[in-house]
Amino acid sequence: MADVPAIVTSALSQRATARTPDAHGSVPLTRVSEGDLRVIESLAHRPADRRIGLVRRVDPVGEFAEVLLVHAAPELATDRDVVLPSDVTSAPYDAVVQTDLRGAVWILQLGKRFGRLAAPALAAVMAADDITEAGELPMAPAARPAELHTGIPLAGPLDRRWSFKESEGAALRALAADCTEAQLDQELDWEVNPGLLQPELLDLADDPELLLIELLHWAQTRRLSLAHDDLERLLAAGALDLDTWLEFSDLGADLLMGLQEVLLRGATGVSSEARTDVRCMLTAAHLGATDREVPHDRVHYLAAKEPVAP
Repeated sequence: MADVPAIVTSALSQRATARTPDAHGSVPLTRVSEGDLRVIESLAHRPADRRIGLVRRVDPVGEFAEVLLVHAAPELATDRDVVLPSDVTSAPYDAVVQTDLRGAVWILQLGKRFGRLAAPALAAVMAADDITEAGELPMAPAARPAELHTGIPLAGPLDRRWSFKESEGAALRALAADCTEAQLDQELDWEVNPGLLQPELLDLADDPELLLIELLHWAQTRRLSLAHDDLERLLAAGALDLDTWLEFSDLGADLLMGLQEVLLRGATGVSSEARTDVRCMLTAAHLGATDREVPHDRVHYLAAKEPVAP
């Protein structure tokens, strides 16, 4: 069994303390809560235009939130949208909640809060959302609070709101892509190419800093693994020494902290049974092809501006 680096054992104890559930059995994460109107920011490794979102639901365990996309042009509202006057949300302007544009984003993507929807109004918006999900008519006016209203139905592709709705959908897909993929891939185990943990090789990447940012993000949001033999070689070469990483990047300590559980599983040889037969590899284009005897079914290249074929 490989010796576990001291930084890993120390960080594990700190993390266990930090993630201890509170009296209600949940792990405190952020102040993001249902009904918030917040700016949705893109991830550093997946740039996209920012948008406004209404927080529909928060998952503190998965560290993500379901959001409905919001804009500030009531004249563009359709019958699937709910117009929220500023006096209802305390926002500086009227907001339009698009109930047909819902997605999941990481809580860390939710920035400044500039308004909040009280429980009755939020319930009305969610009721409209539930009805449109069923493919039925929008919320009946009699069931809607007097201060809320919807727009008129789209008149087809020639309606100027059609192209606007398409652009809003594209924006939401870009912002929600990473979180959505992570939720869909929960059963996957991603084997880490050991070259990603060799600082001297990272200089060969087009954008080493961006690569490290994405690697750290994957360590926090996906299940990663490192082969025992690969860990042995990395330790023998001193590739996991904190000082080595600090010389390379200010993110060095954060990276080793983020990979602590991966390193511990590799060192002890203790891991759960594979949850799927799909073999996945996390790597980078500058490392070239892997030398594994069995080819991987899926390969993700960190910091790749465009998808790279395996």
